[in-house]
Amino acid sequence: MLMYKIIFFLFLSHLLLPALPAYLFIQGAENHISKYIIISRIAGIYAFVWYSMQFTLTARLRFIERIYAQDKRIVLHMIFSLCTLAVVLIHTTFGNEKAANELQAGFGGTADTVFLCAILFSSLFFSNYFIRFVPYLIPYRDKISSRLHLTYERCQILHYAMPIGMLIAIFHIILLPGDNLTTFKICMTTISCIGLAIFFIHKFYIPRSAYKDPWNVNSVIEESETITTLSFELPKGKQFKHVAGQFCYIRPIDETIPDQFHPFTISSGPRNDHPSITFKNVGDFTAQLKNIRTGVPVAVIGPYGQLSYSHVPSSHSLVFIAGGIGITPMLSMLKDISEDDPDRKILLIWNVRFTSDFIRYEKIKSMGQQMQNFSFEPIVSGENQWDGRKGRISEALLTELFKIHEFYSINALYSQTAFFICGPPLMTTTVCGALKKIGVKKAQIHTERFAF
Repeated sequence: MLMYKIIFFLFLSHLLLPALPAYLFIQGAENHISKYIIISRIAGIYAFVWYSMQFTLTARLRFIERIYAQDKRIVLHMIFSLCTLAVVLIHTTFGNEKAANELQAGFGGTADTVFLCAILFSSLFFSNYFIRFVPYLIPYRDKISSRLHLTYERCQILHYAMPIGMLIAIFHIILLPGDNLTTFKICMTTISCIGLAIFFIHKFYIPRSAYKDPWNVNSVIEESETITTLSFELPKGKQFKHVAGQFCYIRPIDETIPDQFHPFTISSGPRNDHPSITFKNVGDFTAQLKNIRTGVPVAVIGPYGQLSYSHVPSSHSLVFIAGGIGITPMLSMLKDISEDDPDRKILLIWNVRFTSDFIRYEKIKSMGQQMQNFSFEPIVSGENQWDGRKGRISEALLTELFKIHEFYSINALYSQTAFFICGPPLMTTTVCGALKKIGVKKAQIHTERFAF
């Protein structure tokens, strides 16, 4: 219910916030302006304000993070960006260059072009969220990306064209003709400056502050050929408080590793004096990160995230469903539960491709001896010699497992169970769909993802 209230609040704010400058514009507009120009300007006002609001929506503001998980905010950011683009098109379609001077129109056209290019580029190369609806474009996208060597870091830098477009749009507003539009221009400029200020604080001030008190790499543990765990030594006198299941952004202060912050789940429990992250070598950044040396300082921002059992009633049973390296938040939560609430009813379903992906396998199995109500179901999809369950997680498999481990009741219909899912995007989507089909309500399903 809280999630729907927040979504409603975000949509309402996007509708109402532009209403103030729109009202100020109508009050100060010249009487001879045609209705088409009025439509164009109102659409432009909404586009401008929505454009500014995206900087707030994507910033990792603490008060927003506590009530609304990052992955959902990013999805809303992408949807609102497309809505902004649609309103920009209305603005340009109904506009009339004769109603403005040439310089003012030039700034507007440039800002629209920057925004359009940034949206198209991000939709194609920075995310898979929208291109999946037009799969025939994926091979072409991949070829272009390969030829241009578009790494995550390069895509992120190009995405920073958005604040440049915002600055150009400010001049477009300031140069708007009209003797009675001073209050309107001040209002619009203030809104944009707040958005840009939040962007620069989020992207520059907070990261630079993290460099002042870096953690040091305490140990590098090779869990397998592709999976590595890094543990850290905290600065003297400093504490790191987090709840099990959260993540943080890290950036090694090392010239051999790209200068970008990346999110990693905290795989250690909240009581561990040496916080750790566990990751799989899946790209340029992680390929270099696995070779980091002990003693290297690391800038850390966090913690963030809402994927934690601590947010659900203590009377609820827990089902953890992990895909591959998605086990990391579950490791932290299981460690915490084993110390705080060892009698809690828990089912862990872990699906991997190869048995080598099972990290801390024996330790997880041993939890069954410490926690009487803990059940573990490992599943392997890529090795025929595996003696246990084979294949991928499906609706039929989940139904079977829930009945075996007594998580299903005709009357309760899973109402006393919370489901936590972490893994590749396709796996997460598939599992969420399967859970809904067998009667699990959306409010009982908790997910968090970094890739879109």
